[in-house]
Amino acid sequence: MTRKITRRASWLMTGAALAAPSLSRADTALPDKTLKILIGFPAGGGSDVMARFIAEALKQRTGRNVIIDNKTGASGTLAGEALKNSPPDGTTVCYMPSATVVQKLTMPSIPFDPQTDLMPVTLAGTVQTAFCVSPTIASTRSRATSNG
Repeated sequence: MTRKITRRASWLMTGAALAAPSLSRADTALPDKTLKILIGFPAGGGSDVMARFIAEALKQRTGRNVIIDNKTGASGTLAGEALKNSPPDGTTVCYMPSATVVQKLTMPSIPFDPQTDLMPVTLAGTVQTAFCVSPTIASTRSRATSNG
């Protein structure tokens, strides 16, 4: 069964993400444990690099050890499932691209539901994507149109 994310639900998720910075100012009591950031992609990739950057700042701010746990595979699904099954004590978070969050829409077998199993904390960044082609394609195309 595929469940659509409604406009209302997307607004609620956006509102939760925007309200998240105020949560950092709240008086929270985390267990005195190492913090863990799950990443669904291999070490050295873009998600890993950004999460390590955030981990260092988190370590400086909290004074706690922060470890990175790369749960690679299935486009981040393994990390999402690990987050779902982790203790609900606030010491484990997942650095997850939006594509991983919404894949439940197209793949009902995903082992976590982003609407019930996950809570967005904050927008960690944006990624720009571009389609590129070989520069020789333009010259091939111009020759084809000049011959026709």
